[in-house]
Order: sequence, then structure tokens, then C-alpha cells
Amino acid sequence: MCKKYKHGIACMRCQPLHNGHVKLIKRMNEECENVTILLGSSQENRTKKNPFTVIERQILLSKVFSNYKNINWIAIKDINSYKNWGKYVISAVNYKLWNLSAVDSYYGGEENIYNFLGKNIYIEMCNRDDISGTIVRDLMFNKKTDEWKKYVPEEIHFDLSLFKEIVKNEMIEFND
Repeated sequence: MCKKYKHGIACMRCQPLHNGHVKLIKRMNEECENVTILLGSSQENRTKKNPFTVIERQILLSKVFSNYKNINWIAIKDINSYKNWGKYVISAVNYKLWNLSAVDSYYGGEENIYNFLGKNIYIEMCNRDDISGTIVRDLMFNKKTDEWKKYVPEEIHFDLSLFKEIVKNEMIEFND
């Protein structure tokens, strides 16, 4: 089967990994020979917005996508520079994955934000299905319920439950 693109990238925090992320990554896998997921905000963890470490996020991704051989994960720090972000992302991918074809597609939800990645990179618009990490985190840490489980892949329920307890023990702001 001929793939639409040689190398697709997407930036996401996966705080935590949820079904919207899984849907996007599976779509990328169908359309791209190589897929690179940039795990953003890698320098931050155990905060309300970024409770999980980059290693914990990579564990969750690896469990869900263990049978996918063309997916790469790169941890990327925030640089807080809108105008330089596109160059930063592309240079990080080229540096870490120099042996893969050049990036030719970006998968995201807001075209106007990602146009500065370059004219040679096509923007694939993606529907978020009204799932967000904010909703999942709120359900996980602020409600006494397991409702969050309907938003995340079943194969990581156990791991996320363990990570949730670690986070709750390390971060006072999450305790009820």
C-alpha cells in the first residue's frame, strides 16, 4: 500500500494519553511511512497541567502502540517562542531522526498556528472529538470516580491508576 506521506509529525503532551491521541496516531500510521510524536513540555511534571513525567508518558504510548514499528517518540522542551517554534521542532526531528526522510506533513488541530512549519510541509487538520487532557485530568484528580477510564485506552487503565497514585502522593494540589 502506498502511503500518502513519507514522514508525519504531531506535537502533543499526552497528559495523559487519551482516545483522541490514539485516533490521531492511528490515522498518521495509516497515512505516513514514518510517524514522529513530539511529547511537548518534557521539562515539566508533577504540576496540575503536566502531572506525568515524559518517561511515564512514553511507557503509556509504548503499551498502546507496541505493535507499531514506524512510530518514534521524541521528548521536546517548551521554548516559549512562537516565531521560532517551527524551526525548533523541525531541527529536533532532524537531529534525533537523521536517518528518516524529511518531514512532509504535520498533524494538528489549528492550521493558523502551524503554518510557520514551512511551505514544504502539508498541514493535516484533525478533529479532537471533544476529548481533552484537561477533562481527563479533572476526572482523574478532582472526582472520586473512575469515569476517566472511558476516555483512555483500556490497556493503560492499570498503569494510569498507578501513576495517578504516585502523582497524588507527590503533589499536594491534586489531593482532595
